[in-house]
Amino acid sequence: MSGYQGLVMRRDRRLVNMFLSKYGDYATRDYPEDRDRNKRAVEVIAEDQNGNSVAIEHTLIQPFIGERDDAQPFSKILEPLDQDNSLAVPGYLITISLPVGAIPRGVNWKEVGTERVVPKAKRLSA
Repeated sequence: MSGYQGLVMRRDRRLVNMFLSKYGDYATRDYPEDRDRNKRAVEVIAEDQNGNSVAIEHTLIQPFIGERDDAQPFSKILEPLDQDNSLAVPGYLITISLPVGAIPRGVNWKEVGTERVVPKAKRLSA
């Protein structure tokens, strides 16, 4: 892998390489963006031993504009609540729905889901 020897491979490149390893035996791989980062190009052009080639482009599909930026704070904030067994109510499935952009910028993510934000008095006991 030219340009990436000794460095940690980007996640998108790892994904493309995993796909290629399962899809066929593509020993020759060319990464056009390694030659020119300013030019829009496919992720990889790969060729097998018979000369058959395939080009792969990895693209992020967002269900709404800004989903990627919105998902990170939601995950950081809601995961501690999801993992907190003291919030469980036996026999019930609790679903929380929040609108897009409900977590504003500037929120201290480390405090959300802690005693400071969800006091013990508000917690449901099993």
